[in-house]
Amino acid sequence: MTNNTKHFVFFIALFLLAFTLSVPNVYSQRADNAIPERHFESVKVGLSGYSPVSYHRAGRGVRGSWDYTKTYKDVTYFFTDEDEVKAFEKEPEKYLPQYGGYCTRSLVGGRSHIPNPTCFRVINNKLYLFGDEDAMAEFDAGDETEQLEKAGKSYQDIVKGGRRS
Repeated sequence: MTNNTKHFVFFIALFLLAFTLSVPNVYSQRADNAIPERHFESVKVGLSGYSPVSYHRAGRGVRGSWDYTKTYKDVTYFFTDEDEVKAFEKEPEKYLPQYGGYCTRSLVGGRSHIPNPTCFRVINNKLYLFGDEDAMAEFDAGDETEQLEKAGKSYQDIVKGGRRS
């Protein structure tokens, strides 16, 4: 190996070492206080860590914080601030997603799928979740009242009856 090649390899190794040491540990330095996935195994988390109150107040799903949590019916919910916790404590059923948090559109079709917490509609002050943008578009294209009735019936039949698809 020539001296120039040795110097080049040395500087590349030095650069990689410096870069590796400069990358922060995402689990110990979370500036946004987001909920690390590793904690989901020990806590039953509602809405994948999104605040149920934010859908109503902010018009969008907002990730909650470990600083503001409330456990309701064995499920831990995360909130963005103390005001959201107080609102939830006052009227938890108002903020919880319909149909146990399952995808509304899949229930219309007689199935129960886990939703994407960023795909939702608030209809008549109730939160409905969907699996993806396509599921929301299908729902929006149909008769809202009819679909909600079908979803409610399917939820009772499938989920409460112990069958999940």
